[in-house]
Amino acid sequence: MKIVLYLTFFILVFSGCENSHDLKEIAKKLQNEKNQTIKSVPIVKKAVKKDLVNKEVEKKVVKKTVTDLNLTTLSKDIISLKFTDNGIVFKNYPNKIVIIDVFTTWCPPCLESIPHMVELQKKYKKSLQIIGVLHEDKIRESTALSFKKKHHINYPLTIGKNNFVLTENWGGVSGYPTIIIFDKSGKYFNHYNGAPPLEMLQSDIKKILRKK
Repeated sequence: MKIVLYLTFFILVFSGCENSHDLKEIAKKLQNEKNQTIKSVPIVKKAVKKDLVNKEVEKKVVKKTVTDLNLTTLSKDIISLKFTDNGIVFKNYPNKIVIIDVFTTWCPPCLESIPHMVELQKKYKKSLQIIGVLHEDKIRESTALSFKKKHHINYPLTIGKNNFVLTENWGGVSGYPTIIIFDKSGKYFNHYNGAPPLEMLQSDIKKILRKK
């Protein structure tokens, strides 16, 4: 029974959170298993990660129901966006690669990707800006602030209804996290559903930096 639970859990984790109820129920059952942790099955974790995470997906058509949009960060700063035919111009971050991480606080693969984002923001701080887009409409601001502090997040997190306007305007999201990468001009470059390995994200960044 434990093996079945672990396999199911990791398939959901590394393919993205699509059914939050199922994932929460499995996680609850695993927590009830005494003296057992997720780390006890590293081979399963590695295999699922290789097979299910390394998948690029085609960009959905930008709906462009709005042209300009402002996102509000937890520190009350405003991030101004302008939608274009081939991406999004981030007015606050000219000449920078921008990664949007659409996530929730309850989703295991979202938690899996956060340390990668923190490391990338630190390593490429001169040429990269990551924006965490919190996709929870009922979360308290104090809870989000505590989450940011707990996970040592070193990039802005946005909160509020405009987060949903952003994803709807882009074409929606099918799971969490959804990670969207834009080059220095705001042109769409790539995106992932689920938590991609750090090496894949670094590869994308390096490809953009090599572009003239």
